[in-house]
Amino acid sequence: MDNQTVIALTVDNLYIGLNLRISFRFYRKSVQFVCRLFAGVQPRGQQAVDAINSYLSLVNMLNTSMYMALAASRTIHETMAFLSSVDDLDAAVNESVAASTALQQAADRLNSRLAASG
Repeated sequence: MDNQTVIALTVDNLYIGLNLRISFRFYRKSVQFVCRLFAGVQPRGQQAVDAINSYLSLVNMLNTSMYMALAASRTIHETMAFLSSVDDLDAAVNESVAASTALQQAADRLNSRLAASG
């Protein structure tokens, strides 16, 4: 390789290196600019994000409350059905007690007649 070729390659390499340094500086300044721009609008954007997160949290709480209310309603209906069956059972017990009392009284009367006759 002759001196002119070496010089030409060296100049080309210097030119490429210089372009890379200029490009790097340009991109670094661009990134810094975008970062400053983002930093300026981030608080306003964060408020929107916070509002959305609060809304989603509220929806979640409302859904949970609704499921709890449905479960409570189902429990109340089941309890009322059970109490209704207890009322029916209570009425049956009262009828059985009345029938047993009547049977006992009839047996007592019969025993009294038998004892009186002799």
